[in-house]
Amino acid sequence: MKIYQFIKKHRTLILTAGLIIIILVLGYKYRQYVCMLKSPKTFKTFITSFGYYGVFVFIFFQFLQVTIFFIPGEAIQVAGGWIYGTLGATILSLIGITIGSILIFLLSKKYGRSLVEKFIAETKLKSIESALDSKKLNFIVFLIYFLPGIPRDSIIFVCGISKISLEKFLVYSTLGRIPALVLSCYLGSNMLALNKTLLFFMIFVVVVFFLIGVFKGEYLLEKLSNN
Repeated sequence: MKIYQFIKKHRTLILTAGLIIIILVLGYKYRQYVCMLKSPKTFKTFITSFGYYGVFVFIFFQFLQVTIFFIPGEAIQVAGGWIYGTLGATILSLIGITIGSILIFLLSKKYGRSLVEKFIAETKLKSIESALDSKKLNFIVFLIYFLPGIPRDSIIFVCGISKISLEKFLVYSTLGRIPALVLSCYLGSNMLALNKTLLFFMIFVVVVFFLIGVFKGEYLLEKLSNN
């Protein structure tokens, strides 16, 4: 009876710990595929080896990309575009990203700041909280996910303890993600057919936005929050 009460009281923590253990075990078992994520061609071969179940494997990798920050999402999305086309890869990517985002948001909401501080440095946390403590909260969340170069997936933790609801977070973060996501999937689906000039132009645009996010992202957030 005491065991049942303990499980009932801490079921969320137990489920979270179980999920982390599963991810770690799978990560260790398939550690040789970590380097594979940097190569769309190798990743495509891996996904297609599962046949029809490759769809679920691809969604799982996008889920991991959100929950394990160091996994390169762009390489996965380019490979997805190569396998499933622009629309198919975009939809599948959004499914995996949404599942991962909901999990992190709810965990952050339940366990509060004590959990968030384990993933984000105190100074960084205060800076993000200041930006999110604004009347333009929805637009700021959109901007965070629109600009490349900002560590967007770790920011989910902070959004979980902010004033934004899960529904609004999913709407505005998804709207912010879509342009870069569609571009990555489009590049993948047309990797072999794109004119080199157009390809280099698209890469140039991505790099420019990435540099804006890296060097001016926090400045833009600060200006918006101050206003």
